[in-house]
Amino acid sequence: MDVRAAAAKARTYFADAFDGEELWEIEMEEVAFDHERDVWKFTIGFRRPWDVLSRDGVATQADLLSQRSYKTLRIDDGTGALLDMTHRMMGSPEDPMSVTGPPPRPVLD
Repeated sequence: MDVRAAAAKARTYFADAFDGEELWEIEMEEVAFDHERDVWKFTIGFRRPWDVLSRDGVATQADLLSQRSYKTLRIDDGTGALLDMTHRMMGSPEDPMSVTGPPPRPVLD
C-alpha cells in the first residue's frame, strides 16, 4: 500500500481508539517504513486537557515536548491491519521509530 493509504488507516485506527476523549492539535508527526518486516510506522502527536505549561509559566523546549502525547502505530503493509499502538517517549533510547535496514524507498509518487 502507498503512504497515503497507510496514513489514512493510521488516522482511522487512532480516531477509533480515542473516540470520545478530548484531544486537540492531532498531527501526523513521523512516518517510516520497515523494509525487513513490511510494516509502516506512524507517530501521531496530540494534546490532552492535562497537558499544561511548566509551573513558572515559562515553556522550555523540554516543556513543549512533554506537553504533547505521542502514539506510534505499526500497520502491516500487506493486510492494512493495526499490529500495535504504543506510547512514544520523545528522545528515548528505546525509540520505536528507529528503523534499520536498507535506505527507505520513495513514498510519494
